[in-house]
Amino acid sequence: MIVIDVGHGWRATGQTKTFDPGAIGKLNGKSYYEHNLALSYAQSLRDALLAIDPTIPVELLVATQSRPLTLTKRKTYQPNAHFISIHLNASTLRTATGHEVYYYRESHKPFAELIYTAGLPVLGLVGRGIKQNNYTVLKRQLPSALVELGFISNPNDLERLLLTTTRQNWAHAVARALWRYYQSATITR
Repeated sequence: MIVIDVGHGWRATGQTKTFDPGAIGKLNGKSYYEHNLALSYAQSLRDALLAIDPTIPVELLVATQSRPLTLTKRKTYQPNAHFISIHLNASTLRTATGHEVYYYRESHKPFAELIYTAGLPVLGLVGRGIKQNNYTVLKRQLPSALVELGFISNPNDLERLLLTTTRQNWAHAVARALWRYYQSATITR
């Protein structure tokens, strides 16, 4: 199984539910939420995977108001699944730019490289590389990766990421790479 996690969204703290939009980017006087853009990329990736093979077990993990998620719930969700968490980066420096992918365990690095290598050329952004980090959602047994598509705080990155063709090209490229990975019997059904 492949779980595509949409970064941020609804979370619960005790009895309180709050919406975490993630980073917020501005372009031409309009605000864009990281969660919403990540959701559109996650849906496109799911759809591209299913278009290649409708029998691929793939699921979106979205934190909704009726199903808020904590980081721990994300980390433990479907423990026997490969996990891809979709995000957009942000910086106080509006010139910060680029695409990067994170992994936690050294054995998960090839999975992160696969996603990065497939997605980078079609995003048309600066490559910031594959990096190791101890993000909670990456602390899983099966390979997992956290994708930072680009910087929502950079108007050029944001404008590029808002293009339907960028999103679809990224989803198709990453889906094809994941399908090859899946076919190699690395992912157990």
